[in-house]
Amino acid sequence: MSAKNDNELLAAAANDDGDASIAKIRQILFGGQMQSYEQKFDAFDKRLAKLFGDQEKSVAKRFDAVGDSLSRLADEHEKALTSLESKSDDGANRLGGEIEKFRDSVTRWQTDAVNEQQSLAEQLRSEVGVLEGELAERIKLVEDRLNALEAAAAESEARAQQLRGSLSTLLSQLAGEIESGKS
Repeated sequence: MSAKNDNELLAAAANDDGDASIAKIRQILFGGQMQSYEQKFDAFDKRLAKLFGDQEKSVAKRFDAVGDSLSRLADEHEKALTSLESKSDDGANRLGGEIEKFRDSVTRWQTDAVNEQQSLAEQLRSEVGVLEGELAERIKLVEDRLNALEAAAAESEARAQQLRGSLSTLLSQLAGEIESGKS
């Protein structure tokens, strides 16, 4: 700047208010240098604003990507959880079915065992009845034989008595005759 311009500016600064005056004085003293700094600061501010804007966009993109990833992971987690619940329900249903089949088998086995026991008990009762009948018949036969033998023994005893009596009479007669013949 020229000295004439500087003097004019100083004169104008003296006429203006305090703040405006100070700004004009600065302009006179540091004018070219300040403009250079202001241009540099403006360029720096623009670069800084651009960097912040770019960083803001980059961070927003990253947050969006992270949000998308989290959403995708949440969806996958939900699908896996649903699949696991479904498999768990299927497994529980299958296990319940197997338990029910096992219960049915045990019930059938118990029923069959009870029926078989009842059948065996009935067969045993029947066989015991048959054996009791056979035993009663044998006892009757034995009793009949025993009675027949007792009757035969009594008859034999009576005959033996009769024979003894007859023999005794005969022997007495024979003895009487032997004695009469000796005499």
